[in-house]
Amino acid sequence: MAEQPGEFPANPPEPPSSAPHAAATDGPAPDTGLKPITRLISEDRISRIVPETTTKVEVSFSSVFTRRFLHDDYNFCASKCSVARGGKVKALDEAFREAEVWFSRVNDWLASKNQLEFSIGYESVVLEVPNALAGRLLRLLGQYDKLASATLFAHIGRSISGTERDTQLDIAGRRINTIHTLCIPDNDRFADDGSRLPA
Repeated sequence: MAEQPGEFPANPPEPPSSAPHAAATDGPAPDTGLKPITRLISEDRISRIVPETTTKVEVSFSSVFTRRFLHDDYNFCASKCSVARGGKVKALDEAFREAEVWFSRVNDWLASKNQLEFSIGYESVVLEVPNALAGRLLRLLGQYDKLASATLFAHIGRSISGTERDTQLDIAGRRINTIHTLCIPDNDRFADDGSRLPA
């Protein structure tokens, strides 16, 4: 039986990747109702690591989840990914692949739904991307933001219910938070196969 978008897939296929969305900053910032980000949590932490790259990207967002993750957790995750080795890298890669596949499937599901689109206000923030895993994390956050908009448009278009929308956003958030959780333990807490060692 085919998995539904609202389910956690077990062993899905590899999805196509997408680049993080960058917004133009010409003109005044739109009123999204969100408090502007003035400083990111763990900004000092990420400045102390030796980056694999010096890439900076401007990321736009409209959802509360994406804003909170960028403010509270992104720099922490990016810095921990920079020093991840061995089994921890394997565990993170697996979590990323599962999340990327889930987003690909839910996007395919939404493509068949009637969507009534309207203008949404976006904010933007410039972020450092010190490694490839941090780049994958930004792409997932961009996909979450697009999912939040698409499910809203589909709900307004009366092709999905409010409960269906909440379910998809809850699973999407848990997929991304799983990556944050894996970033917390040190490298020595993972076996070579990526499994967590007992405390």
